[in-house]
Amino acid sequence: MWAIGNENNYHNGSEYDYYSLCNKLAEIAYQLEGDTYHPVIIVNGHLTNIGVREKEAEDMQLNYIDAWGCSVYLESFYDTRWHTDQRNLFEVYEEKSLKPIIITAYGSDAFYTTDPETLEGYEDEDMQADWVRDNTLEIMAATDVCIGGCVMEYSDEWWKDENGDPSTHDTGGYEATMGNTSPDNYANEEYWGIVQIGPDGTWSEPDGLDDIRRRKVYYILEALYKGEIDVVPGESIQNAIDNCIDNGVVHVLEGTYEEDISIRDTNGLRLMGDINGGTIVEGTISFEDSDSSIEDFTIHYKDGGTLSYSDDYYTDFKLLKDAGITAINSEITVKNCIIMPDQDIFMTNYGKGIQIWNLYGSLDINPVIEDNLIQNAHTGIYLYSQAFGGAINGIIQDNDLQDNDYGIVLRMHKEKPYIDNNTISNSIHGIHLTYYDLYFERCDNITENNTFPGCADDIYCDELGE
Repeated sequence: MWAIGNENNYHNGSEYDYYSLCNKLAEIAYQLEGDTYHPVIIVNGHLTNIGVREKEAEDMQLNYIDAWGCSVYLESFYDTRWHTDQRNLFEVYEEKSLKPIIITAYGSDAFYTTDPETLEGYEDEDMQADWVRDNTLEIMAATDVCIGGCVMEYSDEWWKDENGDPSTHDTGGYEATMGNTSPDNYANEEYWGIVQIGPDGTWSEPDGLDDIRRRKVYYILEALYKGEIDVVPGESIQNAIDNCIDNGVVHVLEGTYEEDISIRDTNGLRLMGDINGGTIVEGTISFEDSDSSIEDFTIHYKDGGTLSYSDDYYTDFKLLKDAGITAINSEITVKNCIIMPDQDIFMTNYGKGIQIWNLYGSLDINPVIEDNLIQNAHTGIYLYSQAFGGAINGIIQDNDLQDNDYGIVLRMHKEKPYIDNNTISNSIHGIHLTYYDLYFERCDNITENNTFPGCADDIYCDELGE
């Protein structure tokens, strides 16, 4: 696509010949390119002059122009305050032209100016991310007239403050007080990037090149456009999760990540590592009210402290996160992971590889635990269905549970997973049942394909004493 000009209507667009010149340029491009012709747009500032016959800017007068490009900075393209007849930007545009529109520039800077006189303030990634996300969703919803948009801009430009120094990140700019065109009514020229620029060595080992760091808005756009966010070493997995969309993917590249991770109230999120021996989390992972999944990670869990959970029945329910993965009222999937306590901290077996709790008032859940290696825990897999809570059904299959004190513990009354083809080795009890009720129903779900080398008891029930 060829784009002519950049908001020239603010400067020479009032000249009679400007738009006819643009049309002539598009005609020449068409004649030169022939079958390989690129569409041509005019990049306009807002909607000014579009459709005005006296400016030769009607559709019929621009027969070689394929679409309009409009650079628009608004909190919302559906803000009707810009137009006395209460129409939004897209509705007004459709009265002016039948050509498609492209929002050629939109967005917000990432610096909140508290004092325009002294240029004091602070960087506010949330402000920028919220503004850009809302604009982007509006563009995506307006497909009957709008064919896309371009965010302003990829990286910060340290040279743009005319009173600043190109070697420093200056906060100068201009006041933007006309309507809702900026969240803080000030446009900081050097802070518009969806990525930050820093001198060599700011965020990574020196290599002779400037550093780049992705802002929050980067992850939001990545999730909106492709449904997947990539995380590289040095970045936060939690930040990516917090900004991912429902049913999105957080793809974590090979490396070591020292952080505890919390996944709450998410629908269908997939947390995926590059390779289970190479994508390492040194910390704990918790799920609350989630049907998300985790695949291809190594988890070296520490003493994760206490998880505080609240819902319609509980306020501040406390649960010890002494596990690689903790799930509360969550139908999770755990596949192809290696889970063990951090061997640099714990000299003896500690905690639980995976613990799943279904609390009072919860629904039945069907978690999937498959193809994992869990070792050196006190309990490999621990299931707890509280009284008057939903059952824990699901599948525990093809796992290798090595050198844990207990392989699988069904702690209460309504844990009835299908347990198949697991190798549970060197444990006191391979599968431990606390209560006798549903004993035979549970045993029917434990297939003969499970093996228990080195276990004192393959299947043991506390209430039976055997």
